[in-house]
Amino acid sequence: MPPPKSAVWSYFKRLLNGNTVKCTLCDTELKYCGGTTNMINHIRLKHPAEGPAESPVKQSSIQSFINSPRKLNSDTKEKITLAIAEMVVKDYLPLSFVEGDESIRFQLKKRLISEISSAKSASLTTDTWTSTATESYITVTEHHITDNWELKANVLCTRAMPERHTGDNIANKLQSIVSEFELDGKIDTCVHDNARNMECAGNKCLEWGDFGCFGHTLQLCIKPVFELASVAKLIQKCRKLVGHFKHSTTVTAEMRNRQKLLGVPEHELVQDVVTRWNSTQAMLSRLVEQRRTLTDILLDEKVTKKQIPLYFFLKTMSGN
Repeated sequence: MPPPKSAVWSYFKRLLNGNTVKCTLCDTELKYCGGTTNMINHIRLKHPAEGPAESPVKQSSIQSFINSPRKLNSDTKEKITLAIAEMVVKDYLPLSFVEGDESIRFQLKKRLISEISSAKSASLTTDTWTSTATESYITVTEHHITDNWELKANVLCTRAMPERHTGDNIANKLQSIVSEFELDGKIDTCVHDNARNMECAGNKCLEWGDFGCFGHTLQLCIKPVFELASVAKLIQKCRKLVGHFKHSTTVTAEMRNRQKLLGVPEHELVQDVVTRWNSTQAMLSRLVEQRRTLTDILLDEKVTKKQIPLYFFLKTMSGN
């Protein structure tokens, strides 16, 4: 064993079991786990006359670690900047992801503009949305095809938009963002949802074409079908069934076990989103796929309580 480096070992000796040390001044035994903190504290409290023992090294707080300035050479700074820029570009992160350093934001923006400058033409997708903190934003994404026929997409920005979401304001915002990223004269089309203010904005941006989102249009077409009494009733019961499994770790664990026993695909249930028709389709398809597993669990009184109203679902899934 290498000799101990701490001066406190002049007052202690290690016992044969290796997990205990003994004070040579008072024969007190202390537990030893590889550190000297408890030994230092013992000398300081019980034998202060022996001289101050070395102070234990304190771990710095997270905040002090973050706020402590550190010197970096130019090569390290350049590597960090390029790494952050690559992360933002590859993961389609907004430029506002990087806070506090204007030089980094400038480099990221410069790199993005350089990447999209080679595009002969491009299209935009945009939408306005509200965060859970009730703050309004607009997100604009650029799409283009390279000379090698690779489809590229870059999030140009996610900006706060506290002003009213009128057609004029949205149109001005889009035109400003296009100019900011040096895409004037290159935009062919802007795709957005079918909200009236977005359509109004599209009509005011005469520099490019304007199209409603096909997915949103299809949602509007399918929505009346989901509102039919018989369909709505079935979907509502399926949502409750999925919610029953999603909110119970016990039932979910049981589902995974029985999937293995029954040789059923080990897939999770899907909870739909009311504004996305394809998520409802995915939810129903997954329930059909897992109907054998679910029926087996729901009929097992050891797992499922009798009062859960699942008869309708079982009857539907069995085809009766």
